[in-house]
Amino acid sequence: MNTKAIGQWARLVSLLGQRLRFRRAGMLAILLCSSGCIAIPIPTPEHTPMDTVTRQNIGPDTTEWIQPGKTSLTDVLLKLGEPDQVSPDGRKLAYRWQKVRAYVLVGVPGGGDVVPWLKDYYLVIECDLGGVVRNKRISDRLLIKASLQELFESGAAAAGPVADAEINISGPAEWFPGVNGYDWLRKKWWTMGDPPKGTRGQVILTTNALYFQERGQLLNGTPALALRFEGLSECHLDKYGLGRRLVVWTKMGEVHSFTFWGAREMMEDRKAAESAFGIVQSRIRQSSHVDEK
Repeated sequence: MNTKAIGQWARLVSLLGQRLRFRRAGMLAILLCSSGCIAIPIPTPEHTPMDTVTRQNIGPDTTEWIQPGKTSLTDVLLKLGEPDQVSPDGRKLAYRWQKVRAYVLVGVPGGGDVVPWLKDYYLVIECDLGGVVRNKRISDRLLIKASLQELFESGAAAAGPVADAEINISGPAEWFPGVNGYDWLRKKWWTMGDPPKGTRGQVILTTNALYFQERGQLLNGTPALALRFEGLSECHLDKYGLGRRLVVWTKMGEVHSFTFWGAREMMEDRKAAESAFGIVQSRIRQSSHVDEK
């Protein structure tokens, strides 16, 4: 590489934060596999990425106020906000934030780009049955995000209102009481009413029931909704475009719909909805067979 080329790369680096748009770390792997690709790592002090949404109120030096045996779950939620992940038993919370560890200057025939090398940090807090912090720990991962099992070390026993059976599915969702799937959207062209309002929170499916806990509700408190499978008469996976909603009817004639959300609750999680439908449908059938006997 001649002196002129080196100077061009240097100017690009100096204008990093002002003139170049960052790409995700996944793009780095693709570019590195491309023929003729040149990758130059640029070390930098760890700092918050400029064009991504990450938490600003958490760090290794800003969590000393969380004292095991003293700090309550309510205090944690009030100061840190809604967690990024919640364990199935509701006793472990995970908060995630990101830092730029370095930049990688990638050159390919005809152009180039700068890719941030991101490092994920995780604060995991475990509470006891009384809602008091039991312990906390901070871990980190480079490039690859930690799975839910890794964060919570899996195998946690269910506690509180869902301690009746093994948990099959647990995740962010939106509850629409009295709403039959996407009916309103299908009728919106001639319906004058406002769209139905849902309640954000978490769905927990055990082998015995479907539970829903509202956002901000104490995780070991009484669920906002508890539907035993023996009390359900029917379930349906409603489809509208790319959307999927789990719809259940009780034997008393009530209907409830649930939209499952993915990471950061930005897009619907179709796979989670489909999995939940399969579980609920199977449990309803099993309960029906027991009633017939």
